[in-house]
Amino acid sequence: MNSLITKIVYRPPFGHNERDTDRQDLVYQFSISTGSRSYDSKWLHAYTLQLPTDLWLAICPPAATKANKMAAKKLGTPDFPIVTLDTSLIPRLPASYPTLFEGKKKKNLSFETIAAELGRSEVSVAAIFYGQAQASEADIQKLSTLLDIDQKLLADQLYGIPDRGRTLDMPPKEPLIYRLFEIVQNYGYAYKAVLNEKFGDGIMSAISFSTKVEKETDEKGDWAVITLRGKWLPYSRF
Repeated sequence: MNSLITKIVYRPPFGHNERDTDRQDLVYQFSISTGSRSYDSKWLHAYTLQLPTDLWLAICPPAATKANKMAAKKLGTPDFPIVTLDTSLIPRLPASYPTLFEGKKKKNLSFETIAAELGRSEVSVAAIFYGQAQASEADIQKLSTLLDIDQKLLADQLYGIPDRGRTLDMPPKEPLIYRLFEIVQNYGYAYKAVLNEKFGDGIMSAISFSTKVEKETDEKGDWAVITLRGKWLPYSRF
């Protein structure tokens, strides 16, 4: 099949390299021609393309090793710093907080890399590190191996129900976190009005919920994209 390929046009979204093939969750545009058939797509998630396996491998060869991917990001440099232990938070957070962050620093790993190993989102993994989300047994096993932390110690520290909400003062003092507070302060009632018009009387769940952070780049610079996805819960009538 590969020998029959006559043309491949492969274009990823803004902010990603042309050979960023390890990210099949991204959206790509393909135009592929072979000796017998053409495959043309509009913007589609890569994994939705119904292509023969060997043709797919010609477009997206196997991803680079984790070591190569980490090296390419130059983690631990001023341009790509990793988040490490903030000692001022230790009194507010569980014992697992310094344990996990010390392992993260020692291995020089980003949350993106750790999340890929655990098969979870970056935000959910970061929430585990800050004691705001529950770690499964599989999470603990993988974290122990990845961060070179004794599994029994980590299990003792992570088993149990998180005591959420202890990390922040309100209003927040940290500038980036304050911006998120400011967004709700400025647009909270606007969000509420639009949500009520679309869904009726209710609330958006923060329990049946997911969130993610993405980076977009265009000619005007870098943009942070935060997605919040929560189940709509109507108020009960009684």
